Amino acid sequence: MKYLYSMKPIYYFLIICASLSATMKAYAQQDYILSAKKSNGICLIETPYGKWRFSTFPNGIVKTIFTPADSEKNEQISDAVIANESQEKASIKYNKGQATISWEHSGKIILSKYGVKYNLQSSAIVEISNTHYSNEERGLHFSLQPGEKIFGLGERSLPMNRRGYKLPLYNNPWYGYSTDADALNFSVPFILSNKNYALLLDNPSKGYVDIGKTDPSEMKYAVISGALSFYIIPGNDYNKILSHYSMLTGTQPLPPRWAMGNFLSRFGYNSEAQAKDILNKMKSDSVPADAIIFDLFWFGDSIKNTMGNLSWVNQKAWPDPKKMVADFKKEHIKTILITEPFFLKSSLNYHDSRNYHAVDSLGYPFVLTDFYFGYGGLIDIFRNDA
Repeated sequence: MKYLYSMKPIYYFLIICASLSATMKAYAQQDYILSAKKSNGICLIETPYGKWRFSTFPNGIVKTIFTPADSEKNEQISDAVIANESQEKASIKYNKGQATISWEHSGKIILSKYGVKYNLQSSAIVEISNTHYSNEERGLHFSLQPGEKIFGLGERSLPMNRRGYKLPLYNNPWYGYSTDADALNFSVPFILSNKNYALLLDNPSKGYVDIGKTDPSEMKYAVISGALSFYIIPGNDYNKILSHYSMLTGTQPLPPRWAMGNFLSRFGYNSEAQAKDILNKMKSDSVPADAIIFDLFWFGDSIKNTMGNLSWVNQKAWPDPKKMVADFKKEHIKTILITEPFFLKSSLNYHDSRNYHAVDSLGYPFVLTDFYFGYGGLIDIFRNDA
């Protein structure tokens, strides 16, 4: 009995080892690549964790969309890209554990349970080490190379190299900021690396990019909804990369010559008399002017609760706006009115404008409750009728 009793731990240990061995063997034999197919240069690969779609654009740009297995739909509401897919000739080689995609000109992608590795033009190497998906967010984990510097992502009062920061992808005003303000007015989901590539994260929903703050070896990109869609833009130098990026998203028309001139502008002129007085002082000092900007007070005497009036409400301060603009025009001075898309509840046009407001997830007019200038909605400027 003593002998049998003393053998029990060894017996249990052998059972556990046999069980682990069987589990590891089953995992090793698991089909990671469930299917792989291509059509007109587009490559589709299905894994137990989700579906991958790869395609190419001119200048060696590669687009990726990942749809997690637990995601019921893959919404895509971004229209940032105007270029068309290049339908470049591709080949796929795969087995149970790995798939390799090769394009004629753009490069190669290797996908396995260990991640996705891109070997693209200009010696650009990009790796995805992991993905994640939950009810709260979905995201991708990009590996960061030693010495890699990350630039971009919009207005931030931070060092130009963003590595070591977690930055929100969310637009909001930040008043009275100094240093370390990580979200100023607008974010741009464009990441520029010193390793011969850039990323355009093509999802307009709220999210963040953790650039090595939580884990120094990875850049985590996550959003609350929509497609996990991004473009890798390779290039031998920054000028090439930015040129390729501009081709992908388009460029603005050239502004008129007068827009390059000297503008009169301040935190709002309070009256026509004040604006003309300052303009006359400019003339007396031989300082040229091409335009004058009216901000805030042309539609109300108060900073708060006046957006949406769209009218020169103080007739004493602005007795004849039409004549004032005509007088400026005679002197070859353009007039620019700051016009906001916000229609506050206290404004003259709030109720008449509600049919044109942006709506919430239930279809009701969205109401700003945390806005410095007052409560209200905003015009959906993406609607033609609005």
